Amino acid sequence: MKKVVYSVKRRSKADLPRITGIGYIDTEDLVLARLSKNGNPYVQVFADCLKDCHPIPGKDLEYKGTYYEMREYEGHDVMVEYDLWYKIV
Repeated sequence: MKKVVYSVKRRSKADLPRITGIGYIDTEDLVLARLSKNGNPYVQVFADCLKDCHPIPGKDLEYKGTYYEMREYEGHDVMVEYDLWYKIV
């Protein structure tokens, strides 16, 4: 696993803050260690998201992209979009 600095923004909710910090990538996933609203630690995995991220021209080891995730909400499937950015450190 490689250590990265990341920034994740949920596209569909403009009022939500950007999530930033230190995380890890493996061959396909972005793995983040987070704290819940109650202060409990948990791991959030953006599964198979690295295929959607591309190198930023003129920036060394920086990547960005849009990640789409399907979630179930009140019996319906909802698509959630995220803007991802990370830099390998």
